[in-house]
Amino acid sequence: MSKRAMLYARVANGGLCNGENRLADQIEACGEYARTRGYVIVAAISEDPQGVSGLQLDRPGLTRLREMAQAGEFDVLVVRGVDRLTRDWTTYLQLGDELERAGVEIESASGEYTSVLGELMKEHRVRNGCAPEPMNCRRGGKGNE
Repeated sequence: MSKRAMLYARVANGGLCNGENRLADQIEACGEYARTRGYVIVAAISEDPQGVSGLQLDRPGLTRLREMAQAGEFDVLVVRGVDRLTRDWTTYLQLGDELERAGVEIESASGEYTSVLGELMKEHRVRNGCAPEPMNCRRGGKGNE
């Protein structure tokens, strides 16, 4: 069975026309990546950059993506680069853990950082009193008192 893919793109304010960071170019690159792997593209979300910081989790497109992940509507999230989700490591770890719990993998069309970030997510869970696997997390672990 083919994986169901969600494509996600985000640009900084004013980045709508800047080379490879253009929203349309990001979605195209993500779509090509997904198609070459035989994924079925179920949706593509382009985040409107006006007035929404990439450091926040509270963005309309990202909120929709998170809701769809929780509903089990896709299996893999494809971004051009992981910095398109967020530039803040703590926020990335929080989002990555949330998506992993929903059964969603994050893949970068550029191939950057994904294995390193996966290891960072495991380390983050262990430091916060959780087992390396997300389903075994304990409440009240270190840092959660």
